[in-house]
Amino acid sequence: RIIAINNPDCPNRNTKGGFYVLNLLDQHGAPISLLFIVCVEGVALCWFYGHKRFSADVKKMLGFAPGPYWQICWTFISPVFLMSRPVMVLGEAIPFPKWAIGIGWMITMSSLVMVPVYFFYKLAITPGTLKERFMKISQPEELPPHVEVLPLELLGSGAGKADGVEDNQQQEPTAV
Repeated sequence: RIIAINNPDCPNRNTKGGFYVLNLLDQHGAPISLLFIVCVEGVALCWFYGHKRFSADVKKMLGFAPGPYWQICWTFISPVFLMSRPVMVLGEAIPFPKWAIGIGWMITMSSLVMVPVYFFYKLAITPGTLKERFMKISQPEELPPHVEVLPLELLGSGAGKADGVEDNQQQEPTAV
């Protein structure tokens, strides 16, 4: 005899636990992890690669450069909103037992922990002084052909030399 889940001979084993598991994953799985990773990518793009370089890349692709509104949004406004949303989500949380909240945070941290782990790994394997290593890992490993590699002392400003590159002009990247 085959016993199915909806077999009338079986007692009702329906619980409300699925609702709580779904809400736990909904609150801790995607919103915090995804928004944090997107915020880190945005900060890396606009603060380390540089909003001027990125604008030059957009101009190269679309034929026009984004205006100052978009550069301000990418650099300052978007990271603030991306990091404030997970805090608001946690305020709306359904009350869970402490052990369930711990499991939820373990699910969240399984995604988030890789960002600092990879940062410290790259910092450890890169040769040079601490400042040189940080500056080296803060720039892209591969650059588009129209972007010139900046000397280490100029990287802190976030300004790229791609501003002066014309649409039809190609430059070879120079080594640091």
